[in-house]
Amino acid sequence: MTLIRPLINLFSSVRLGISLMVLIFLYSAVGSAGLPVHWNLLRPDAWMPLREAFDLSEFRWFNWWPFGLLIGLFCLNLSVTTIRKIPLNRINLGVWMIHSGLITLSLGSVWYFGVKVEGDTLVHRRSLEVSWAGDTQAIAAVPGKRVTLQSSDGRRADVRVAAIDPEASTEDGTRSVKVTLVARVDGQDFLRELQAGYPEYTKDFVPSNDAAGWTPVDGLALEGFDTALNFSPEPFFYLMESRALYLREVQSDGTRGPWVERPIDDLPLFTDRLNDRTRVWPEGGANASAKRDMSSISLPAIHDNDPLPDVRLQVTDTLRYALPEVRRTDGGPAIDPTATVELSRSDDSETRSFDLRALDPAARSALDGALEMRWVLDESEFASLREVRSGGLIVDGMSYPLTPGTQTPFGSGQLTLQSVSDDLVVGGERLSVAVVNIEQGEETWVRWIFDDPDLTRDLDAQGQPIEGGLRQADVTTEYRPGSGSSVRLVVGPGEQDLRVLVPGEDGGVVQDVRRGNWVDLGAGLQLRVVRFALRSRAERRPLVIPQDQRDRDVGFLASTVRVACEDGVVRRRGLSDSWLLYHLYAFDGEADLPRRFRFEPSELIMNDGRRFELLYSRRRMPMPEAVVLDDFEVRSRIGGFTGETTSIRDWTSHLRFVKSEGGVSEAYKVHMNNPAEHEGLWYFQSQWDPPDPARREDEVDSLGLNHTVLGVANRRGVYVQLLGTIMTVVGLIYAFYVKPVIKRRRLEAAKASAGAQA
Repeated sequence: MTLIRPLINLFSSVRLGISLMVLIFLYSAVGSAGLPVHWNLLRPDAWMPLREAFDLSEFRWFNWWPFGLLIGLFCLNLSVTTIRKIPLNRINLGVWMIHSGLITLSLGSVWYFGVKVEGDTLVHRRSLEVSWAGDTQAIAAVPGKRVTLQSSDGRRADVRVAAIDPEASTEDGTRSVKVTLVARVDGQDFLRELQAGYPEYTKDFVPSNDAAGWTPVDGLALEGFDTALNFSPEPFFYLMESRALYLREVQSDGTRGPWVERPIDDLPLFTDRLNDRTRVWPEGGANASAKRDMSSISLPAIHDNDPLPDVRLQVTDTLRYALPEVRRTDGGPAIDPTATVELSRSDDSETRSFDLRALDPAARSALDGALEMRWVLDESEFASLREVRSGGLIVDGMSYPLTPGTQTPFGSGQLTLQSVSDDLVVGGERLSVAVVNIEQGEETWVRWIFDDPDLTRDLDAQGQPIEGGLRQADVTTEYRPGSGSSVRLVVGPGEQDLRVLVPGEDGGVVQDVRRGNWVDLGAGLQLRVVRFALRSRAERRPLVIPQDQRDRDVGFLASTVRVACEDGVVRRRGLSDSWLLYHLYAFDGEADLPRRFRFEPSELIMNDGRRFELLYSRRRMPMPEAVVLDDFEVRSRIGGFTGETTSIRDWTSHLRFVKSEGGVSEAYKVHMNNPAEHEGLWYFQSQWDPPDPARREDEVDSLGLNHTVLGVANRRGVYVQLLGTIMTVVGLIYAFYVKPVIKRRRLEAAKASAGAQA
């Protein structure tokens, strides 16, 4: 009893309640806005986010134990104070309702945040199914998608989605997406138009010589080539602020199994955690990242269909914002000299940096050839580099300029210089070659003219060697590689030999180079070798971007984690690379990949030779029923869509759900500020697919509207919050309007009673 009474008195204190309310306000302000760092609080940079220092999002901040403790103490204080100090009567009924409403609202909020599930999902509008010669494949209906089918006897069908009209209509005016395909089947080309939901409107076209280029045919251009536009059901949604590793096995024939999820629990999302600084490039924000390490997170198999149930995978490092970069580093198996060179002027503090690779003609020079890196096999080659001589291409006694792309008359046709490559090291020998295209009458061929005449060869138009070596041996050709006047960084012949050759009279000036020391080139120029590797190899590491250079709009797309496996090696794009790139969704592959989204899984090669793919993304949860996108509408402001979101009035997704007994549900309309509820989950319009012009020659334009992105969440506890809010509002009305009336009437009654007694 000696402890209970002081506690009861403490929680009966109004001052304690006010203090708790102030703490809750400060906690909420810091979690939502941050700490003020500038007197002008309206500036966007006037607030410094604090919750990310604790690696917490806003949702997690209000789901953290300190907030729950403050709310619990506040509710306890409010309850004890109300019961002990405020009698329950007509006068105080409003106060009791206000306090009861606040407690109900608080408990509802704790329930809401405690069981909150929130995420999003991407739903394609249609999938394209193609069947031919016993082979059936399906891809997302996205402009530019390709699919190849093969028959058992080796025949082939290539299909490409040439265009999609997302707002087409049928003859009676009904909206229906129209897809145009270009197909080549057994060497036969044709074009097919399909309309979703209306297979009777399918039309085929064959090539023609008229202006349109295509002529419609009666019926189908090819029997047995079947196509269909179907719904594309999406059964999962991906949880916000969660992470997972997905893996699947790659069979020897290239087929892949389904993605299997391994959750990454307790992964820091907002801070860099780096256990070994050598795992990233040293520039940028590497120093800041190296200050915080992390304990490795084990990723056990939790599903029965996990392809590696007994293999231990671990996440050892994580970076919030880093970009992968490939550089040449020392440690390669063969001689492949590379260097990072800096140039500066004595009167200028600015320094320019160049990466050079001696054996790569495309990467061994900089500044339009004014700076070069070379590897010499012996001193005689070095002596030849000191000679400044002009090169030349001589065909039938005539000299031609060494400018790739040059076209000049030649005999009855013309000669075109395609390319020039000097000092190629092949089999330990150094070769130079000029590649020319020769046209003589109706004949066309390519000649590779080496500085060694015995190696000169002709190729036909298909790139195949011509029998006998030369098509017209009487066409004499000679290539003499030149030696320019560029500054050269020369490696060899000894492994420790590194020299700078400055062109000039009498062979120029030669200076030995030590890494890190400046070398005077004359005319106020200085050169320094920052990095040098004789036996270089390509290595990919993340480059951590400093905080002040990060684009907030990128979100988590630049985040990455490092995965370790004792029983295998992780690779990506042909290089050993344990860092996995973040993906918003775990797509199956190119077949269902939307435009503008990334799909770069890493490869795990086990010690026993088995191959698997790894993908870093978010955890996903199954929806009660898979969702499909029936239609998508965009309402623009006057003037139409301008490319800016502000020109859009509303997006509307017409959704249906796949029933377990077959078929689909009635349509649900979801648009901005108008969600729809189905089987306990609420669906919100989150993003859309805008028009997307082609970025490369092999791409086609897209009119957009090929998919939708839906926010998916539950709303448990919302009605309790609403009840608490209503109780509080009713209590306020009672306290401010009803209570004064009651008190006034009581006062008037008391006055009347006193007057009667007098």
